Amino acid sequence: STGLAVFTNAADTRNIGADAVLTYGDDYAGFGRVDWSVAANVNQVKVTNVKAPPAQLGGQKLLDQGALSYIEDASPAFRINLGALWRKNDWTVNLRENIYGPSSYYSSVNNITYYENRISTKYITDLDVTNQITKAWSVSVGANNLFNVYPDKLNSEYRQALNTLGRQNVAQYASFSPVGINGGYYYVKANFRF
Repeated sequence: STGLAVFTNAADTRNIGADAVLTYGDDYAGFGRVDWSVAANVNQVKVTNVKAPPAQLGGQKLLDQGALSYIEDASPAFRINLGALWRKNDWTVNLRENIYGPSSYYSSVNNITYYENRISTKYITDLDVTNQITKAWSVSVGANNLFNVYPDKLNSEYRQALNTLGRQNVAQYASFSPVGINGGYYYVKANFRF
């Protein structure tokens, strides 16, 4: 198998997007203080023009359907982050919800037949509960990806095409996913402040 990496200005794109961040904090009498946050991002990328390849490439395409889909669709259509940070006396609870919109990417084994790999909207919950035992010591219990969410699996027809060609495919999940392939991460930690 031979490959060639070329860095080129092969396409023009139009990028449209918006970001918004809202924060609000309030004391709830004897129930503690909560700092609320919402952050949202929406982006759209469209390839508006693909330039002709240089003659030295002998008619090879610079950007195939897979490359174009990676530019336009591999990033989530939107992202929303919700947060609530509660504090009372020696206790802190930090709850975050990360929402990633859908994304997709076309893959091929021969640059003729393309297979669409899709990732649906994903909800990832992070939670951290901390108790400040003394001025120096604190203990935390928490989780990143509390509900053990995984990306959607690769297109089964694409995986079969790889296997048929003898390119044993052991990957189950799309590498372009904003959600990690390791599932949940759970921890207990102690901190000492000097």
